[in-house]
Amino acid sequence: MNPIIENLRRLNRKERFHLLQSVLGGGSPGSDSFTLSDEFRENLGRELGLTVPSDAFAAMDYQLDWIYVALYLALRNPEEGALVPKPDGDWFNSNQEDTDLLVAFECSDEPGVCHLVLVEAKCETGWTNKQVQSKLSRLQHIHEELQLAENSGVRFHWVATSPERSEGLRPKWPPWLDWGSDEGGDHWIRMPVGPHCRAVRCNERGKPDRQGSFWQLMRG
Repeated sequence: MNPIIENLRRLNRKERFHLLQSVLGGGSPGSDSFTLSDEFRENLGRELGLTVPSDAFAAMDYQLDWIYVALYLALRNPEEGALVPKPDGDWFNSNQEDTDLLVAFECSDEPGVCHLVLVEAKCETGWTNKQVQSKLSRLQHIHEELQLAENSGVRFHWVATSPERSEGLRPKWPPWLDWGSDEGGDHWIRMPVGPHCRAVRCNERGKPDRQGSFWQLMRG
């Protein structure tokens, strides 16, 4: 197994992940990775122009700092239990910046290269450039701290998934990140979501009002 992916598995400590892994079918309770559906793998591979293997590592709410640690361990190979100097700046362990879904894999398209795919999901609201830029800045810190070059054996990808595509999303992404293109926008996969209702606070006329004294069930 690729050492980066092995480290990502070791660092996957999200209780929500392990809860879902233990209660949902299709996975292996106690495992450190979800099993991606064939449909999602095909959609993801088509969007990225890669072949996503069936044993790809997949974890939810994965902290970006854990990605840094996994890469550091694989690339620098410190002794077990060694004290490692923290990265420059105050970004490391400063907050729990994470990605909704992390997918990591090697594929026959590029042997020896570990692809790290950060998948960001939205169900109702869209993204803002500020939200995305915050995570891209953390990735930039990681990239600079580890001095990752094109021959480091690591490729970063960013993919959005939602029922409808966000318009006007144009953050400043670094050249080493496979974001998409200026012409076509960011990598995006449609997320199927059935019809839902929501409880909305409103006034006596049924108009949404955060200070209203009533609530109403609305579709959409």
